[in-house]
Amino acid sequence: MKKIILLITVVVYSQLLFSQETLVHDDVAGDTIIPERGQNLKKYSHFYYNVGWYAGDSEGYGAEIKYGKSFNTSFGFRYKRKLAKFYSIGYDFNYTYAVYSIKQDSLKIFPNPTIHGRENLVYNNLGLELYNRFSFGKRGNYIKYYLDFGVYGTYGVSNYIKQVDKFESPNAENAKKIKSKQQNLTFIYPYNYGIRARIGYNKFAITGTYRLSNLFKDNYEGTVYYYPELPRYSIGIEVSFF
Repeated sequence: MKKIILLITVVVYSQLLFSQETLVHDDVAGDTIIPERGQNLKKYSHFYYNVGWYAGDSEGYGAEIKYGKSFNTSFGFRYKRKLAKFYSIGYDFNYTYAVYSIKQDSLKIFPNPTIHGRENLVYNNLGLELYNRFSFGKRGNYIKYYLDFGVYGTYGVSNYIKQVDKFESPNAENAKKIKSKQQNLTFIYPYNYGIRARIGYNKFAITGTYRLSNLFKDNYEGTVYYYPELPRYSIGIEVSFF
């Protein structure tokens, strides 16, 4: 978590230090050939970075998460097409690394009742989002206040459970720390989808995500699963690069 906070700080300050000042906010440059590409023109694209934290309750007992340590971080490419003065549509492609840190207590049933020093469910996802943008106020060729609503879908390129245990004395293998990883989990749906909103100003935005689909299957080849769904909400911050 300290590494993520440090990365966010570096990205934000680098944007503040090295971004160029916009000299004209209210008037689009009046060239003979009207340009089409620009922050508030017909077409625009840029990269972005987002980090979010999961919120809300799990849907049942036995799969509680550690809030603050359960997070997702994304890097993506976003395209915007302006259709009217205050309305645009667009899409973005992204890669997301997501971690659910599972609370280790006597009620735990996910993925089994065994208690570990640390246990995380980890996703690596590729995603696509389609969104609507509503812009506000005078801005010229400059992004000011905006509100995005959209839908997203992801495909899990990999998923695994990582467990870490530490011992005061060496175990039978003369080790004081054990790391294990369970991969190709049969109870995981590879596809997920949901809705997302952003409210932003210039390069910075607050994001909210709600997952509509389930993470876990009910059964697989005769094996029945009774895993509670993990929290569906995520709240985050986003920095755009332009």
